[in-house]
Amino acid sequence: MKKVGNNRGAHNKVIDGSLFSVLTKGWRFAKIAYTDDSKRYRRKQQWKILYHAFFSPYFAYKWFDLIESGNLNFAFKYRPTLYIKPFRVYMSTRWNKKQKVKVIKDTYHFVLQHSDVFMPFLKDSSLPIAHLQLTEEIDAHISIGYNYRYRKEGELVMILDCEKLGGTISSGAFSFEKIETGQWICRIGCVQGSNKKQDSVSSVKAAQKLLHGLRPKTLVVYAIQEFIRQFAFVALYGASDSIQAYRRKHAIHIQFLHHIHFDYDTFWQESGGQFTKGGWYELPLTMERKDIKDFKTSKRAIHRHQYEMLDNISQQINHVPQYHLTYMPFKIKSTN
Repeated sequence: MKKVGNNRGAHNKVIDGSLFSVLTKGWRFAKIAYTDDSKRYRRKQQWKILYHAFFSPYFAYKWFDLIESGNLNFAFKYRPTLYIKPFRVYMSTRWNKKQKVKVIKDTYHFVLQHSDVFMPFLKDSSLPIAHLQLTEEIDAHISIGYNYRYRKEGELVMILDCEKLGGTISSGAFSFEKIETGQWICRIGCVQGSNKKQDSVSSVKAAQKLLHGLRPKTLVVYAIQEFIRQFAFVALYGASDSIQAYRRKHAIHIQFLHHIHFDYDTFWQESGGQFTKGGWYELPLTMERKDIKDFKTSKRAIHRHQYEMLDNISQQINHVPQYHLTYMPFKIKSTN
């Protein structure tokens, strides 16, 4: 494709009929990605990519080539909606297209390097990494998978699931990035509860009680911390309130309609996070624990059980890179 002029204008001029080729390809990608949806919804998605590709044709050309025949082709086979990601908000409201593409590429590059571990994740199943026996009759699982619901917050999702409590209790979406030193960092785009609003509050409270007072969202972050340390990641970041993707999920953001009732800044601070440039909180790679002696005598027993549970989870996660797919994957239902 030939490009005339610079790449700064809204219309990057393309010649030799390439613009039509780019638009046609985007239209086709949307048709394939949403083939199981209604015709009306599928057509809506087709018009969306047509709009984005028309105003950024040269970028669209390079991106489409990358996912269709380049390094991301293997991921695109399993994630057909990948074609639209860098055109829309992704992980941070401050990121430009180049930053979005880099993190997406880096994440799937890491996944490809460790495909023996991540293949269930690619195939829309989950990779169970820990089992929790909460009571004699109630157990829970922590797993890594994919969920369309978090498509704008990260490529992978850490899930805390308990069937007896209604399914998913809490989830955290995250992606990977390779920095200049050649080392890896992890970015958490969001940590959320169940999307079943009616039972969400009661399920979370019940789960927290069974987790010896530990909040389910904190447990999800802990699982991410333990998992990435097995692969020698050097840093972990969480998206602050100011850059949350939900702020641009709608064409027009209306605060009282689209506001989420969760204070990310406070949550990251309570998790030991320090605010850094770009709107990210740098989190510790290991959960900070108080000494049992620092708790009141009446609280020591519950925290001792909590620490024992966390140690058990950590031991199970330690085996994931070693034993890869010895676990039986179970299906994760993607929600729109």
